[in-house]
Amino acid sequence: MLLQQVAIKILNPGWQGSREFCTEVMVLSKMNHPNLVKLVGFCADDDRRLLVYEFMPLGSLETHIFDLPPDKKPLDWNTRMKILAGAAQGLKHLHVNCNPPVINCGVKCANILLGEGYHPKLSDFFVPSRVVGTPGIVRQSILRAVS
Repeated sequence: MLLQQVAIKILNPGWQGSREFCTEVMVLSKMNHPNLVKLVGFCADDDRRLLVYEFMPLGSLETHIFDLPPDKKPLDWNTRMKILAGAAQGLKHLHVNCNPPVINCGVKCANILLGEGYHPKLSDFFVPSRVVGTPGIVRQSILRAVS
Protein backbone atom coordinates (compact mmCIF):
# COMPACT_ATOMS: atom_id res chain seq x y z
CA MET A 1 0.00 0.00 0.00
CA LEU A 2 1.33 3.42 -1.00
CA LEU A 3 0.86 6.10 1.65
CA GLN A 4 0.74 9.71 0.53
CA GLN A 5 0.42 12.82 2.66
CA VAL A 6 -2.37 15.06 1.35
CA ALA A 7 -4.15 18.32 2.15
CA ILE A 8 -7.94 18.25 2.44
CA LYS A 9 -10.14 21.26 1.72
CA ILE A 10 -13.62 21.00 3.25
CA LEU A 11 -16.12 23.02 1.21
CA ASN A 12 -19.00 24.89 2.84
CA PRO A 13 -22.31 23.01 2.48
CA GLY A 14 -24.63 24.67 0.00
CA TRP A 15 -21.89 26.82 -1.54
CA GLN A 16 -22.27 25.08 -4.89
CA GLY A 17 -24.63 22.51 -6.35
CA SER A 18 -23.74 18.99 -7.43
CA ARG A 19 -23.39 20.03 -11.06
CA GLU A 20 -20.99 22.88 -10.27
CA PHE A 21 -18.96 20.64 -7.95
CA CYS A 22 -18.65 17.96 -10.66
CA THR A 23 -17.57 20.60 -13.19
CA GLU A 24 -14.96 21.93 -10.77
CA VAL A 25 -13.60 18.44 -10.05
CA MET A 26 -13.40 17.62 -13.78
CA VAL A 27 -11.57 20.85 -14.62
CA LEU A 28 -9.21 20.67 -11.63
CA SER A 29 -8.35 17.02 -12.30
CA LYS A 30 -7.29 17.86 -15.86
CA MET A 31 -5.08 20.79 -14.86
CA ASN A 32 -1.49 19.76 -15.13
CA HIS A 33 1.08 22.49 -14.63
CA PRO A 34 4.16 22.51 -12.41
CA ASN A 35 2.99 25.71 -10.69
CA LEU A 36 -0.56 24.63 -9.83
CA VAL A 37 -1.38 22.48 -6.82
CA LYS A 38 -2.57 19.07 -8.02
CA LEU A 39 -6.00 17.68 -7.18
CA VAL A 40 -5.50 14.02 -6.23
CA GLY A 41 -9.04 13.14 -5.16
CA PHE A 42 -12.43 14.28 -3.95
CA CYS A 43 -15.41 13.17 -1.90
CA ALA A 44 -19.06 14.03 -2.42
CA ASP A 45 -21.38 12.49 0.17
CA ASP A 46 -24.81 14.12 0.37
CA ASP A 47 -24.03 17.81 0.99
CA ARG A 48 -20.51 17.14 2.33
CA ARG A 49 -17.83 17.88 -0.24
CA LEU A 50 -14.06 17.58 0.07
CA LEU A 51 -11.23 18.27 -2.33
CA VAL A 52 -8.00 16.34 -1.77
CA TYR A 53 -4.80 18.03 -2.92
CA GLU A 54 -1.14 17.12 -2.96
CA PHE A 55 0.59 18.15 0.26
CA MET A 56 3.00 21.08 0.05
CA PRO A 57 5.58 20.45 2.79
CA LEU A 58 6.87 24.00 3.21
CA GLY A 59 3.43 25.53 3.70
CA SER A 60 2.41 28.89 2.32
CA LEU A 61 4.54 31.84 1.30
CA GLU A 62 2.62 33.83 3.93
CA THR A 63 4.24 31.78 6.69
CA HIS A 64 7.72 32.42 5.30
CA ILE A 65 7.15 36.17 5.06
CA PHE A 66 4.86 37.14 7.96
CA ASP A 67 5.02 34.30 10.50
CA LEU A 68 8.71 33.46 10.44
CA PRO A 69 10.00 32.04 13.72
CA PRO A 70 12.84 34.10 15.28
CA ASP A 71 15.37 31.31 14.72
CA LYS A 72 14.73 31.14 10.93
CA LYS A 73 16.35 33.34 8.29
CA PRO A 74 14.16 35.30 5.86
CA LEU A 75 14.03 34.07 2.27
CA ASP A 76 16.94 35.34 0.18
CA TRP A 77 16.25 37.40 -2.94
CA ASN A 78 17.03 34.58 -5.38
CA THR A 79 14.47 32.34 -3.68
CA ARG A 80 11.91 35.16 -3.64
CA MET A 81 12.42 35.74 -7.37
CA LYS A 82 12.10 31.99 -8.07
CA ILE A 83 8.80 31.92 -6.15
CA LEU A 84 7.53 35.03 -7.96
CA ALA A 85 8.45 33.67 -11.40
CA GLY A 86 6.78 30.33 -10.67
CA ALA A 87 3.60 31.97 -9.41
CA ALA A 88 3.52 34.14 -12.55
CA GLN A 89 3.87 31.03 -14.73
CA GLY A 90 0.95 29.42 -12.89
CA LEU A 91 -1.21 32.53 -13.39
CA LYS A 92 -0.28 32.68 -17.06
CA HIS A 93 -1.35 29.07 -17.48
CA LEU A 94 -4.71 29.71 -15.78
CA HIS A 95 -5.42 32.81 -17.87
CA VAL A 96 -4.04 31.72 -21.25
CA ASN A 97 -4.08 27.93 -21.51
CA CYS A 98 -7.31 27.04 -19.72
CA ASN A 99 -10.59 27.10 -21.62
CA PRO A 100 -12.52 28.84 -20.22
CA PRO A 101 -9.86 30.94 -18.52
CA VAL A 102 -9.66 30.30 -14.79
CA ILE A 103 -9.90 33.30 -12.49
CA ASN A 104 -7.65 33.63 -9.48
CA CYS A 105 -9.40 36.22 -7.32
CA GLY A 106 -7.13 35.62 -4.37
CA VAL A 107 -3.54 35.98 -5.47
CA LYS A 108 -1.96 36.41 -2.08
CA CYS A 109 0.86 34.90 -0.07
CA ALA A 110 -1.51 32.47 1.66
CA ASN A 111 -2.47 30.94 -1.71
CA ILE A 112 1.08 30.39 -2.93
CA LEU A 113 2.14 27.04 -1.52
CA LEU A 114 5.73 25.86 -1.39
CA GLY A 115 7.12 22.43 -2.13
CA GLU A 116 10.63 21.03 -1.78
CA GLY A 117 13.26 23.57 -2.82
CA TYR A 118 10.68 26.37 -2.43
CA HIS A 119 8.92 25.31 -5.64
CA PRO A 120 5.75 27.49 -5.77
CA LYS A 121 2.27 26.27 -6.65
CA LEU A 122 -0.92 28.33 -6.77
CA SER A 123 -3.97 27.17 -4.86
CA ASP A 124 -7.55 28.36 -4.30
CA PHE A 125 -8.38 29.43 -7.83
CA PHE A 126 -11.96 29.72 -9.04
CA VAL A 127 -13.18 27.36 -11.76
CA PRO A 128 -16.14 29.03 -13.44
CA SER A 129 -19.13 26.80 -14.17
CA ARG A 130 -20.18 29.34 -16.75
CA VAL A 131 -18.62 32.42 -18.27
CA VAL A 132 -20.42 35.72 -17.72
CA GLY A 133 -19.52 38.84 -19.67
CA THR A 134 -16.59 39.70 -21.88
CA PRO A 135 -13.28 37.83 -21.48
CA GLY A 136 -10.94 40.05 -19.49
CA ILE A 137 -13.83 41.95 -17.89
CA VAL A 138 -15.52 40.50 -14.83
CA ARG A 139 -18.36 42.18 -12.97
CA GLN A 140 -17.49 43.16 -9.39
CA SER A 141 -20.54 41.26 -8.06
CA ILE A 142 -19.10 38.02 -9.48
CA LEU A 143 -15.73 38.69 -7.88
CA ARG A 144 -17.35 39.40 -4.51
CA ALA A 145 -19.33 36.15 -4.72
CA VAL A 146 -16.16 34.18 -5.45
CA SER A 147 -13.95 35.80 -2.80
